[in-house]
Amino acid sequence: MSKILFLISTLIFNMSSSFAGDQVGNGGDAVVCYSNDKRISAQLLDFYEMELLGKRPHFDISDNLKESARKALESLSKVDHINYKKLKKDASLFMENAVFLEGIDLVDIQDSSHVVIPKHCKIEQLSIMNIDHPTGRPKYTLNKDIWILLDKVNKAGLILHEIIYEMFLRMGHKNSVMARVFNEYVTTNYLENISQKDFLMTYKKLKVPYFFLNTSRVFLDLQKEMRFYREKISFGHIKKKKVYPYGFIEGRTYFHDNGEISLSKLVDPSDEVHEGNFTLEFLPGAGEISFYKHGG
Repeated sequence: MSKILFLISTLIFNMSSSFAGDQVGNGGDAVVCYSNDKRISAQLLDFYEMELLGKRPHFDISDNLKESARKALESLSKVDHINYKKLKKDASLFMENAVFLEGIDLVDIQDSSHVVIPKHCKIEQLSIMNIDHPTGRPKYTLNKDIWILLDKVNKAGLILHEIIYEMFLRMGHKNSVMARVFNEYVTTNYLENISQKDFLMTYKKLKVPYFFLNTSRVFLDLQKEMRFYREKISFGHIKKKKVYPYGFIEGRTYFHDNGEISLSKLVDPSDEVHEGNFTLEFLPGAGEISFYKHGG
């Protein structure tokens, strides 16, 4: 009896969350095909869309689904280590944060913006995610009847979809379109040997707002003008950053060929800076500040 009550309360919570203003439940979809009104197959929508483009997921698969998901993420570690670490952790926690329910239909959340589906098939809600789930409530609610129809590749793909979708939701995205495209990039060889220029332009097209540049420890605004030299960033706009002891830099910024800052706009400068036997005085609204290569 207590188990039944838990399942009912879980469904009510997830259903109500999916209609509650900004607290939208989001999730993954599957292309489910029927014969004589019976489900006979299911495929993650992300991977179905890939097949329409002649592509297939390509990553190591094992019985350990979270390990398979982490393996797929390895190509991301070379170009975006911060998001890689976050996604890797989320993948490892997925199963313990999920509940699988039988004999139910999850509320259809209109966030996929899909275009075509095959005959005798339809798009069904495979999972619902609640980002800010209360303690004791599952973060992911899955339709077990559809889940068991997925092969290992699609099950690992669903884990990736959910954790990637959360990343995009926190960036301000309102549907799963760009998350599904990024899932394609992660699960194919797209990110292998990609240049910094191509990667940053990919993030720009995916409407990722900022990217953290490890070499200069600044957030680069990807939606503003960027320039490149030999496939590496040479000019862009950065978020406000404190540069001790000078004050803050922000906006138009040039970079050395090793990724360190070369020249940036000085904003809110310190009144004066002591350098050895000299005292440098800055006027309000002081202009630019240059930096030596290799942290000088």
